[in-house]
Amino acid sequence: MERRLYRAALEGNVPSLLQLLWEDELFLERSLVGSHSDTPLHIAAMLGHSEFVSKILSLKPELACELDSQRSTPLHLAAAKGYADIVKGLLNTCKEACLVSDKYGRNPLQVAAVKGKVEVLEVLVQVEAEAARIVNKSGETVLHMCVKNNKLESLKVLVGMFGGEDEFIDWKDKDENSALHLAAADGQFETVDFLTTHTRADNHSRNLEGFTALDLLAQSTTGTKEKAIADNQTMSKQTRVSSSSRASKFPSGAYNWKKHFKRQNSWLERMWNSLMVVATLTASMAFQAGLNPPGGVWQDKAGDNSTSVPYTVSIFGHDMPENSNITLRAGNTVMGGSSYGVYFTFLVFNTIGFIASLSIIILLISGLPMRRRLFISVLTVIMWIVVTSMALTYAISIEFLTPLEQYLSFKVISFGILAWTGLMTLLVVSHIIRLIVKALRACIKAVTHRRKRFTV
Repeated sequence: MERRLYRAALEGNVPSLLQLLWEDELFLERSLVGSHSDTPLHIAAMLGHSEFVSKILSLKPELACELDSQRSTPLHLAAAKGYADIVKGLLNTCKEACLVSDKYGRNPLQVAAVKGKVEVLEVLVQVEAEAARIVNKSGETVLHMCVKNNKLESLKVLVGMFGGEDEFIDWKDKDENSALHLAAADGQFETVDFLTTHTRADNHSRNLEGFTALDLLAQSTTGTKEKAIADNQTMSKQTRVSSSSRASKFPSGAYNWKKHFKRQNSWLERMWNSLMVVATLTASMAFQAGLNPPGGVWQDKAGDNSTSVPYTVSIFGHDMPENSNITLRAGNTVMGGSSYGVYFTFLVFNTIGFIASLSIIILLISGLPMRRRLFISVLTVIMWIVVTSMALTYAISIEFLTPLEQYLSFKVISFGILAWTGLMTLLVVSHIIRLIVKALRACIKAVTHRRKRFTV
């Protein structure tokens, strides 16, 4: 008899169902403890047999909340197939099924959204709007799921019903990505246009990696994006007229994104070129200073091959004479012989600037994907090191070349070094504070996000 029941469910044969119940009134009760995980209601709901579903619901309404092997209710299956009438009947019988998650962590409303069943989605939102606010284990809302499955029509329905709730539109997953972030990263221009022109989505919000939606859009394949924008811009009037109802409701905003995209690329290009020029100049300066340090090199007298001079250690104007002499030969640096401490400090900072400049040049010409905001920021930090090293090299050189009697000159050098140190300290502290603020915001959002998940 169990086989006859499932055959009736497959065919949607209500008379066969009634015949079985006439033969055994407890037959539907026994089907709940049978060997099959799928109930007759699951099968009928999946196949769209609305009359059969209505009859079973009237005889055994608790079947509406039963789960199959995939932890799906009959409502999950009907929503996935887009059977609006069956969905309404199931909701009238078991409204709580709309909040049940299946094996994949999706409730019936989310299933309808990712399948693009707009009519069913509208029904589910009207009956149980709270189901749209449920997030999965990754912290994703139904909006994230719509974007991941490229279901713009479902997204429009949800935004139309929750458009006034900024928190719903800007909700972020565990990686701090909003639906707008995902759409931009995937190059879904229509979705990006819709979210930026018809909602108050925060396009300045950053994810855990520090990227805005605009940054992610710029990082996608340039050719594909520009072609998509161009196609959208050159759409024929006939096409616009044929979709005038949709266009009037959701006008295109692709032009703004094209302008921002070009501006982003222009900034990256300028920074790339500037870093290359500055790194080349500083490398040349450091190379020249290394071969020809301040004071020059020792010149031999005719017939001599070496000269002995008193050996002193001098650091920023403070001489500490030693008890021995140092022998200088032709080509040895005068600075290294007369003030080794100054020369050693000069050599350290000059070498740091030289190596850092060469590193920037190699990275920029290596062919690696350096034309990204994150990489440009890293190279900019290295350039700070280069410039600071060059400034200290200059200060050491001037200190060596200036006689100790010229006290005012040393004051100028000291004040210059202090001013530069203060500026660098201010920049470093500012960036550290900025990173701390970002980290705190991320922690607060994560805690708030977690609390909301548990409260839902």
